[in-house]
Parts: sequence; structure tokens; C-alpha cells
Amino acid sequence: MIGTVVVPLDGSSLAEAAIPLAQVIAERSGAMLQLLQVVPSDASAAVQEQAREYLRAQARRIDDRVQISIHLGDPAGEIVDGAAELLDPIVVMTTHGRSGLRRWAFGSVAERVIHGARTPVLLIRSGTAPPPAIRAILLPLDGSAYAEAALPYAAELTRAFDAVLHVARVVEMSELSASRSPEVDEAMAMVVDGLARGARDYVDRCVAGLRERGLRAEPHLLEGDAAEELIALERAGVTDLTVMATRARAVLSRVVFGSVAEKLLKLGTTPLMLVEPELVPNGAVPGTSASGIATTDG
Repeated sequence: MIGTVVVPLDGSSLAEAAIPLAQVIAERSGAMLQLLQVVPSDASAAVQEQAREYLRAQARRIDDRVQISIHLGDPAGEIVDGAAELLDPIVVMTTHGRSGLRRWAFGSVAERVIHGARTPVLLIRSGTAPPPAIRAILLPLDGSAYAEAALPYAAELTRAFDAVLHVARVVEMSELSASRSPEVDEAMAMVVDGLARGARDYVDRCVAGLRERGLRAEPHLLEGDAAEELIALERAGVTDLTVMATRARAVLSRVVFGSVAEKLLKLGTTPLMLVEPELVPNGAVPGTSASGIATTDG
């Protein structure tokens, strides 16, 4: 699943903060590490050579086998296109670089990379140190094949780091639980109970499938606001890395996982890998079985 780990750099120490985690992911997964820098399309030969020497210096600090790449043009577009040309890439970057803008990495660049890339993007918040080791990974699922697009990546990283994979299903039932009348409340209570049992069965099946593949996995069935519950797990020290899909729609709440991911990025502190599902004609996600459990071992 992971063949190349791409780190976009802009010459700042903030952008360089992504290198240590990217390096260990590449080492553990057997992937190639590539450092990439984008310079303006009208950059002179001297500017291009300066950028190339900067990347060479960064690569020498890591390993002589690290690849470097200089691109000319729009930063976000060149990061997306450059990554797409590589073998099974993921992009690892910090949440803001030289631009100093606080919302996204490199100002608006990371936002555009996230929305434009068909490859996973792993974001590290600026000002927070990446974990020294990944011992636990959080995988939020909502019962859909869309959300399960993140499962193969979470499973591969779990295996690579010999970590524990925490599979979380958050059920939002506030609207269903609202009081109407005794008769309606009784009927809705039965519906809520059935939904909760279904969610529990789903999480248990996912975990059982992962354990059959030799992975250490633990289930979490939560109730409440999806982003709040996931952030609470993070703050409780359950995860060193969260891996999730960005476009899946929660079955009960009509909350798009993209908005949940944005809240996690703004309010959380641990690295966040975002995976955008690529649908096939029949609506399934490549790499999943009929039961929805990913079969790719990585």
C-alpha cells in the first residue's frame, strides 16, 4: 500500500518537522522517502540549484538513498501531480510552513493538496512534536464502505509498527432520542437499541477480521458527537496516529467525515492521515471484501 513517502519542503524548520515521522514510516514500511520542493515557474537556474542543494543537504542528514525532486509551478498542484507519478505514495506535511498562516500547512497549500490529491495525506500540527514511536493507531469508521477506504492503510501501519489498532464507531442518536410522546419514545427506544446493537456487531466484525490477519485490534463503540468523541479518545492517550477517510457520510447523523476530519485537525494534537476513497463502478471500495472488511495485507 505504501511505496513512497513524500515530504514537501519550503526551506522552513516547520516544514522540516515532518521529516522524522516520514522517515520512520518509510523505514518500517520499506518505502522510498522523497523530499520535494516547489519553486516558482520563472525561477532562475541559480534559484533552482539553491533549492536542489538544500534538498541534498536534508537528504544527507537522513540517508544517501533518499530521493529529491524539484518542481516548478504552483506548489499545491505540483505536490499533487508529483506524488501521483510515484509508486503508491503518501504525502507527509506539517500544518503550516514558511507562509506563517495558521489555518493550513503552507497557508492554503495543504488544504488544496488534501482536496486535490488521490493519495493519503498525513498532517502533523506545527508546534507539536511527532510521537517518538507509533504504538497505537485510531481508525474511525461509520459503517460505510467509504470510511473503510482508510482501513488498508491503518492495517499496514499497524503491522509495520507492531501497534494496536483501535477501531472506533461513533453513533450519534440525539435526534432519535428526543422525547415526543410515551408511545413514540418506546418505539424510538427500540430503534435506538437496534442501531446500537448493529453498530456493536459491525465494530466487532471489523476487529475480528483484523485479528484473523494477525493484527492487534481493539473495538470502541461511542455515542455522541463524532469529532468530540474521537478527540476525547486522543486526549485519553488512546492513539499516536489517526487514520480516516475524508468523504464518508455518517449513517445516522448526516455528518460528512470531511467536517469531522477538519475538527480533528483544528482541535487535536496527534498526526492525522486522511484517505480519500476511490470508488469503483459498483460502489465498493477497492481492497474490501463483500463484508466490508479490507482484505489487503499490505
